[in-house]
Amino acid sequence: MDSFALVDLQAQRVAVAEYTRGWDCERVINWMRQYGTVTEKLSPAGSVLYVFKSPSGLKSGFYFTATGQMIVMSGGWVRY
Repeated sequence: MDSFALVDLQAQRVAVAEYTRGWDCERVINWMRQYGTVTEKLSPAGSVLYVFKSPSGLKSGFYFTATGQMIVMSGGWVRY
């Protein structure tokens, strides 16, 4: 059983970063999928963006930097 439950990525972004420190991008995404859906989108610039949607309907966008750091964006841009 996992000791950290992801409910709201935006509100929990600091705790998620600490909990997943040292994990690769694929492991982070697979872990997040235990708590909701993760979809992959391409930005107009061609970079990969992700959207985490919790069972309650909360959506948060995020991406990974070249060094593997996860950056959670403001939920305002997620429109679908």
